[in-house]
Amino acid sequence: MKKVMFVTATLGGGGAERVMLNLANYMAEQGHSIIVFCTAPRIKNEYPLNAAVDVIFLETDKKNKLLKIADKLKKIRNVFKKYKDYTLVSFFPQENMYTVIGAMGLPNKVVLSERNDPSRIPEKKILRIIRNIIYEFCDEIVFQTKDAAKYFSKRIQKKSCVIYNPVNDGMPDPYLGKKEKVVIAVGRMSPQKNYPLLLDAFAQFHQMHPEYKLEVYGRGKRQHLLNQIERLNIADSATLYEHSNNIYDRVRKCEIYVSSSDYEGMSNTMLEAMALGTASVVTDCPVGGARAVIEDHQTGILVPVDDAKKLAEGMRELAENEQLRKKIERNALYVRKDLSVETIAQKWSERF
Repeated sequence: MKKVMFVTATLGGGGAERVMLNLANYMAEQGHSIIVFCTAPRIKNEYPLNAAVDVIFLETDKKNKLLKIADKLKKIRNVFKKYKDYTLVSFFPQENMYTVIGAMGLPNKVVLSERNDPSRIPEKKILRIIRNIIYEFCDEIVFQTKDAAKYFSKRIQKKSCVIYNPVNDGMPDPYLGKKEKVVIAVGRMSPQKNYPLLLDAFAQFHQMHPEYKLEVYGRGKRQHLLNQIERLNIADSATLYEHSNNIYDRVRKCEIYVSSSDYEGMSNTMLEAMALGTASVVTDCPVGGARAVIEDHQTGILVPVDDAKKLAEGMRELAENEQLRKKIERNALYVRKDLSVETIAQKWSERF
């Protein structure tokens, strides 16, 4: 039986949290002792946890920022001391740093993971410098792509490995009926996702194919996007949604999935679209997560970053070439087996 403590801020929010909790659930189901340690106060769970997974929430009460950090580190260390025979696994830059510092001198093995573009996250340069120094003291670090690993020192690279994201278990089968002429995108409405690029590209595509609609699902600020939709005169064809009660069913019934991101680790929604049999047009963005799993014009279409014309052309190819679209839909299904939770969890288990 392995003993693993996953360190995170919350039990929800983004794709990295979902990957971590999927791994925690799977390992608990296999009979391992799993704890999820949240370094932020308790909030509503967005992702389900297996009943066998224990959860610890950290509470801090210091108002001064420096004192709050010191208090937080002290409490984190006390938790690690209590569970000194557990491997510590952290996924996020801030939690990674807390974990390394909190575990110094303790017998816990420390495994970190980078889930985004390390040249951009954290946003402040000084924090990236501090992170690079602290990472030297971990036992092992897991990257999503080879390009992400190359950002760091040779010393860090020597104790690193690459593990892709898993595809969620229990996803519905690909839709076999006639698909809707809809372009769909899923993800929080942040600058990283570059939805203004998607709207520009769709407006170009829509001039050639007015029968298609655009649906974008994601939380976040959207007024600037609504204003852009009005300026582009596509209000009758482009709709922004905060969420869907069954996003998988929505994705699998649409003809085209698009990711317009400026940078990504490895997009979960991209993998899910592939697993659902929806042909994808994806920006070939740093740090290489898209090109790691997509073979251009075989399992998806890769286009340059921040190029609305090429993004529109990718959509047009799929709209006009049913044979190509069907081939991509079939070929992309390989991720269901190759990137299953079972397969990826086994690779993670080897680290513990």
